[in-house]
Amino acid sequence: MTLAEINKLVDQLAGNPDCGTVTLLQLPISWVILTDQYVYKIKKPVKYSYLDFSTPEKRRFFCERELVLNQRLTTGMYLEVVPVVRDSGGGVKLREEGAVLDYALVMQRMDEKRQMDRLLAAGKVTPHQLDQLAVQLADFHRKANRIKGQNDIHQQHQRFADIRTQEDDWLCHWGEAERKLVDASIAWSDAFLQQHERRFYEREAAGWVVDGHGDLHAGNIFLLDQPVIFDCIEFNDDLRIVDVLSEIAFFIMDLDVRGYAESGAYFFAAYQRAFPCVEQEADQRIFHYYKVYRANVRLKVLLHHYLLATDIVQQMPVRQEIDRYLKLYRQYLDDPLAALQQR
Repeated sequence: MTLAEINKLVDQLAGNPDCGTVTLLQLPISWVILTDQYVYKIKKPVKYSYLDFSTPEKRRFFCERELVLNQRLTTGMYLEVVPVVRDSGGGVKLREEGAVLDYALVMQRMDEKRQMDRLLAAGKVTPHQLDQLAVQLADFHRKANRIKGQNDIHQQHQRFADIRTQEDDWLCHWGEAERKLVDASIAWSDAFLQQHERRFYEREAAGWVVDGHGDLHAGNIFLLDQPVIFDCIEFNDDLRIVDVLSEIAFFIMDLDVRGYAESGAYFFAAYQRAFPCVEQEADQRIFHYYKVYRANVRLKVLLHHYLLATDIVQQMPVRQEIDRYLKLYRQYLDDPLAALQQR
């Protein structure tokens, strides 16, 4: 679909009094249309190294994949996949007869005021809610499919070092100090992976690599009577199939960068009680490695968004985010847990 067709669909929904207020959100890889009761998510026709939404058939497949995968962690939120059609009069509608343009994932709209990132900012996340979230996530990981043959240390070397492909952009928009930080982090990662390679494979053999969520951050959690974890990664299995330590590290890294390190430490302790995933001292260091790696990935994503921004109004908030992650990146690399230790 094109933006013009999306706008026609928005207009059609806005003309339906049952929809109430209709709002269009432009996300990097999707359009999201909000009505009072439902959310309609339509994938953009884009193709990158890590996803391919280039044809309607592929977008339908990944809509259906997103529906099934997210139903593992939600009840009654992810509802169905429906066609988006052009009718005989040239209008764009959902579900009706006509030429199929695309597909929309339909979700029940939740109370955005209960999103965890907003509650954190308001100082309204309680230890009880963190305990609930830890138990729920531990139960999900305990029951998730165990995946073997996924760990590839050579590939992990490449994933971490991929940030170097954006070196010219770092120099152009930030500076030499940032380039040196990136280079030092890659050298540290290479040494760490070489030293702990055996333990990475031991953890996979022990069943710690699972088909998880893949994008676990506070913005993807509703704190209701019971937590609702949504919007898992459907477009790339490699990003969703991870060691549980990597999944938890992403969430805690997200809390750290928001300034809630104490909440992160509390959550990790609660998760560890529910599902002891740190079996030895090396695992604690691997957990720290994953926090550095997750910050590395976020920096790459944010820099990509920054370069796509068309004006300073769009660039400034992204630049501020990048600066926050650079600060956290330095802190992680300076942490005693980042120091190598002979086995």
